[in-house]
Amino acid sequence: MIYIRYILSGGILIISLYMIFYNDIIVPYHCYIQKRKESESLIPIVGGLFGWIGLSLLPVNISWWVILPLFIDIGCLPMIIAALIDICILKRWKKKDKWH
Repeated sequence: MIYIRYILSGGILIISLYMIFYNDIIVPYHCYIQKRKESESLIPIVGGLFGWIGLSLLPVNISWWVILPLFIDIGCLPMIIAALIDICILKRWKKKDKWH
């Protein structure tokens, strides 16, 4: 059973590293150096979340390391903060504006 957790978390971590690499290096290269107008971005939050899930599945006690992918992935933490702001603050303002 423990080998299954190692294999599963390893696979998820490899996917996470690919997504983090793609979002943090390849997409800015295409946007700013090659000046492409279309975006090739994967969803920015997915790489960090997959890293979080992969580290959570490891059968080793690394409790504070689990949140590390959320900080390594440049797009993940700002997207989580923006989503929380949108849910908590902006939705309430939109509801107040409907009634006025």
